[in-house]
Amino acid sequence: MQADTVRVTRDELYEQVWSEPMQKLAAKYGISDVGLAKTCRRMRIPLPGRGYWAKKQFGKSVRRIPLPKLPPSTSVQDFVVRKSDIAAIGGEPASGPVAEQRRFESEDANRILVAEVLTDPHPLVARTIASLRRAKPSGQGHLIPASASLDVHVTLDAADRAMCIFDALLKALDARGCATSIQPPSQEGARASTVVRIREENIAIALSERVDVVEHHDEPPKRSVGVRSRESWRPFSPPPILIPRRELVSTGQFSLCIQHSYLGIRCTWSDGKKQRVDQCLNDFIVGLFVAAERLQALRVEREARDREWRAAEERRAQEARRREEQASRVRALDSVLSAWRDARDIRQYVADARAIIDKTDDARDDAQVFAWLEWAEAYAAKVDPLLPHPTVPKDPGPPHPAYGFR
Repeated sequence: MQADTVRVTRDELYEQVWSEPMQKLAAKYGISDVGLAKTCRRMRIPLPGRGYWAKKQFGKSVRRIPLPKLPPSTSVQDFVVRKSDIAAIGGEPASGPVAEQRRFESEDANRILVAEVLTDPHPLVARTIASLRRAKPSGQGHLIPASASLDVHVTLDAADRAMCIFDALLKALDARGCATSIQPPSQEGARASTVVRIREENIAIALSERVDVVEHHDEPPKRSVGVRSRESWRPFSPPPILIPRRELVSTGQFSLCIQHSYLGIRCTWSDGKKQRVDQCLNDFIVGLFVAAERLQALRVEREARDREWRAAEERRAQEARRREEQASRVRALDSVLSAWRDARDIRQYVADARAIIDKTDDARDDAQVFAWLEWAEAYAAKVDPLLPHPTVPKDPGPPHPAYGFR
């Protein structure tokens, strides 16, 4: 067994199930009461019947079903949970916003009840009702709201129940300090999203109904008795082609979803044989807090990665600036060395030319040669970077690509 998990045997779980209500015990283990009940059935642990805890509270006699023995050939695995999700039985309760919210939602006084008829709808629900009244069904059978409304995908027959569920949920979220808003669509053709604000995180939710597709194969019309058609004289005429007729049927089966399936948590609560979405609103709110915690953790990780990326980019930028500064100084040095060599070579050329002229005894007129040498000497003084005083050379810039690199 891993160090971060706790193993609960069949006998231990049986004692716990008959010691306190399923909802409170499930909250301590960080799972839903439905999930814990499934675990008990898998381990063949009997559960208290309906009204057991109410009778026990008022001192009435109740019967505790004994734990049946398993056949020798049957083996049952222990119940294993993570320590991060468990509150130690009989010890200190788990801490943190999710654990506190789970305990809050497990109390009977905080149970969310869905009304059968709306009397004072939530403002967003009233806005959605007005939009659905003008809506037309889509190709999937769901109503398409005429304006921005709650993210609900239901048929006309199930719209009343959907609004009752959303009304109870939004009022419960308001009572818990969690604001709900309708965000406009991010792109053209999309629908508005319903966003719940929990711990500085925006969580998108939606309510949808499953629609079944039924195909009807209509039979061709029968001919009247005694009337022969032209086709009846054809002994090998092909059978008529039957084109199925497609019909969308409302099922009334709802799914309440958290629109962040990438978080790796439970994101969907659906109608089933033993539960209804109406009864799962407290668990759904706990799921919203779990999603907010995961989103916050992902955001912190993303911000840390962004900081590391920005720091690495800054280091790369500093290194690039350092290399460019070094290259700039090298180009400036090459430029000044080139000018200094030119000036030195020009002066050497002038000195050698005058020395040769002085050694020559012929009577040629060297006036033009001396003028040229004077100009060359003046040009050397002009291009010499050390005159009139040495200075820090400037970068001439990188060479043009057409001339290549030195």
